[in-house]
Amino acid sequence: MMAKVTETDKDGRPLLSSVNVKAALLNLVSAGYNTTRVTLLSLVHILATRPELRKLLQTEVDNVIGSNRKPTLRDIENCSLIESVLLETLRYISHIPLSVFHFTADDCQINGYTIQKGTTIIPNLWTAHHNDKDFEHPYTFIPDRFLDKSGNLVTATDPLRESLMPFGVGKRSCIGEVFDISRMFLFLTTLMQTATIEKPDSENLVEFGLDDLNPGLVMHSKPYKIKFVMRQ
Repeated sequence: MMAKVTETDKDGRPLLSSVNVKAALLNLVSAGYNTTRVTLLSLVHILATRPELRKLLQTEVDNVIGSNRKPTLRDIENCSLIESVLLETLRYISHIPLSVFHFTADDCQINGYTIQKGTTIIPNLWTAHHNDKDFEHPYTFIPDRFLDKSGNLVTATDPLRESLMPFGVGKRSCIGEVFDISRMFLFLTTLMQTATIEKPDSENLVEFGLDDLNPGLVMHSKPYKIKFVMRQ
């Protein structure tokens, strides 16, 4: 890294400075934090108003992990419902409604339209995740949407999974996908193992809806109150 920092172009300008490195690291951390935060906040809201789903998740965690050890990433293969719920949350909230900008490398055809080379392409992930062609009842949160008839998570090559693009697709998909999914899995399994999410005693918490997200480049959950009851 230090060698790159000291290299310069033909005009003597540094190819990579310490400021560039710090800014890149800050962007990576902040991007991962904001997107993971809104996903988990939305999911906690959903679970607080759906006790039957929370009980199913806790049962899966109890059967697979138990209470005598902490969850690990090795458990993900045996927690199909947990993983399906995480994927459905990412689809349902589509917290990054528009993907990053891309440019066409050559003239091409998209759905009968001629797109010239160098055209800016902005994928609409919100529409992709809320169309009834790929997702039945797209505006309904269905926890087991990504499970097959045997209760196992559908494979990555299944058309349903291929239609899910919260991290983009192709060579330029988000580099934080594996990190994001793994952190959310550990958070949710640990939460289900140690606590029960309930509605607050003093306020009425309505079921989570897409209107509970504030619009933006990254959509954020509106404030809400819940109650955590530690499990014995």
